[in-house]
Amino acid sequence: MFILFTISLTVNFNKLLIMISLLYNIILLVTINKLGYTLGNHGDINQYCEDNKNACNTADPRLSYNVINDFTLPNVDIEDVVNEITSGEGFVILPRLFSPAEIKHARELILYLIQTQGKKATHFQGSDESKENLQARVWNLLNKGKVFEKFIQHPTILKVMRTILGDDAQLGSIASNTIFPGGSGQEPHLDYPYWDYYSKQHWPQPPKHRDIPFFMNFQATIFLDDFTQENGATAVRPGTQRFAEYPSDSSEFFKHAVRGIGKAGDVMVFTGLLHHCAMPNQSNASRTGVLLQYLPKYIRPMEDIKQSISKKVVERMTGEMKKLLLYNYPYPAILDKAEATNSEGSNSKFNWKE
Repeated sequence: MFILFTISLTVNFNKLLIMISLLYNIILLVTINKLGYTLGNHGDINQYCEDNKNACNTADPRLSYNVINDFTLPNVDIEDVVNEITSGEGFVILPRLFSPAEIKHARELILYLIQTQGKKATHFQGSDESKENLQARVWNLLNKGKVFEKFIQHPTILKVMRTILGDDAQLGSIASNTIFPGGSGQEPHLDYPYWDYYSKQHWPQPPKHRDIPFFMNFQATIFLDDFTQENGATAVRPGTQRFAEYPSDSSEFFKHAVRGIGKAGDVMVFTGLLHHCAMPNQSNASRTGVLLQYLPKYIRPMEDIKQSISKKVVERMTGEMKKLLLYNYPYPAILDKAEATNSEGSNSKFNWKE
């Protein structure tokens, strides 16, 4: 009788543990959904996280971090930064735009998402010596953490960007790129929308001229780790943003290239015409950057962000975020059904920005 009672008690206890485990997972998923986040399908856990368990989280970092909406404003001259980006070397590293706590949280979250999402599309790989499995992208970050909503709205980044692209510029993409130890980096390239400029038949006549009148891309790379020679800091060929040419000759690129060296929390800003690439990671740790892509209002975005973000993210959008996603931009429009007013021209009273 005692043996039967013990077996019965053990079975009931095991059932209780199973019920508690199921309840915990349900609460976790409901909480993540209410916060407006998404989780991808589970894929293979990256070998890096297997070998470096202290560097990767098993729990969702978003559930234990509170984003503070204030900004560190560096003492920089916006005009000098713009001139250096457009007419000088082509890039500037803005120091310490984000706090150590924000950077640590973003880095932990990226590594967590890499573990949970499975394999995703990457760019500028494919050579014989490339190792695609040692590079990981996380896309649609605006839907995956409040810290990324903050990243895209930093006032210094926006001032520089809007001076170059205009005050109607939009967010084209926000993603991360992580290169793990042994990762091979990338081929030298231009950024969207220029990235297929190696086939000029895709392009209309004016951009084929070397002296293009304006830029169609602005990039801001947020360093989540120190960017060093050893771990594959971005290589750039200074001055190449002044001409619209694809870096087809890799040997010439590497002959003249310099590195974008900086500390975690720094931000490297440049235009998409600057010849650049991630370099091989020869260190023992991963190296991650968050890539902000801004575009003029007339360029089709690379990521369909408005269709990808959750209702919760939309509900908490600031006015700045709505502007960056062109939420109130009136075009394309069904003009056959539009109000019969003078909606365009210097004498028009219609202002979609208000």
